[in-house]
Amino acid sequence: MPKRGKWHYKMTKHKLELAEQQEFREWTAKLDEYYENRGRASYYERNLETWRQLWRTLEMSDIVLFVCDIRYPTLHFSYPVYKYITEELEKQVILVLNKIDMVHPSVSVSWKFYFEQKYPDVRVVLFSAFPEDQKLIENTAKGLLKRQTVKKPGWAYGAEKLIQLAKCHF
Repeated sequence: MPKRGKWHYKMTKHKLELAEQQEFREWTAKLDEYYENRGRASYYERNLETWRQLWRTLEMSDIVLFVCDIRYPTLHFSYPVYKYITEELEKQVILVLNKIDMVHPSVSVSWKFYFEQKYPDVRVVLFSAFPEDQKLIENTAKGLLKRQTVKKPGWAYGAEKLIQLAKCHF
């Protein structure tokens, strides 16, 4: 992940942009070396404006949510971004494992356990916008394997826990 150039509030816009461009050029040179025989980096990796938006959004945020699809959360969870947020910005991260109604309850519990063990500072919330049944979701949270198929639209599982964690931060 590229680092934002050193800056302070007294810097002019021009100096800040130059510092960001310099850091970004150095990072893209390393990226080019890495991708030399592997293909090409994506447009977004090579776009300074994309990174500027991410840096500024993260700097202004009190809490950062990673929303990851439970079917393959390691694909969506970026360790370099997590490290940047927790170590450099010293901010709290909440990992929302979404779509838990689409996998077996044991998968949800296993992924929750994995992230809690590998990243002890992250808070993990199991979430489903359209759970099939309240008992299924409650059993998932408890680690039980009972599956039910009654649809009850109109409520989400995990929202209360997410709000509770966010309030604990303040």
